[in-house]
This record gives sequence, C-alpha cells and structure tokens, in this order.
Amino acid sequence: MTNSELLPYATEFVFTPAGTDRKDPDTRHFRVTVTWRGEDTWAVTWMGECWNGTEWEWEPSPSSREEDFLARCRFTLEEACTHARALADTVMPNGATFAQWQARRAAMQEAGGQ
Repeated sequence: MTNSELLPYATEFVFTPAGTDRKDPDTRHFRVTVTWRGEDTWAVTWMGECWNGTEWEWEPSPSSREEDFLARCRFTLEEACTHARALADTVMPNGATFAQWQARRAAMQEAGGQ
C-alpha cells in the first residue's frame, strides 16, 4: 500500500517541534496530536487539553461534550494539521517552548551542569 492508500485508515497524527526527530524522547511533552473524532472531524490535543482555534481548553469526557464545545474544538483534517504543526513549536510545559528548553539545557551543560 502507498501512503495515499493508507491515509483513509489513519486515526491519529503526532506533531513534534520543528527540526526534531519524532523518536527523540525529549520531545514527549511537546508533542501535539491530531485525532479523528468521527466523520470528517479531528481534534488537536496536547496533554489532555483541546485546541479551540484560539487557546487550549480542557476536553470533557465524551458524554459531557456539548455542541458549543464541539463547534469550537473540531476541525477538518487539513485545518487540524495546520494548527498542530504550528502549535508543536509554541506549547510550553513548565513555562518554556522546546527551543527554549534546549537552549537552557545547552547553557547548563556548558556551565558544567547536567
């Protein structure tokens, strides 16, 4: 099967910060996921929160998701992937993007820390 033949079977895509290797365990807290939610609707999620086009919000359990939540937090696959690509570079677990975390880590190593 070719990639284009496999795409209809895909239900999840994971985006890592630009220039990173998806196998790099250091990216685990910076990964943004696009997940199929039925029909042609996809959610952009990160650490239990859902992107609503403007900001992250907590995603309720499926039985508690109201229509206004679904309207805000569901996208086409193309829209969701566009958001996820950009968001992987901007999410800030512990107050730093991946690039900032890498810079701090390099500075600590240069100063003789871990």
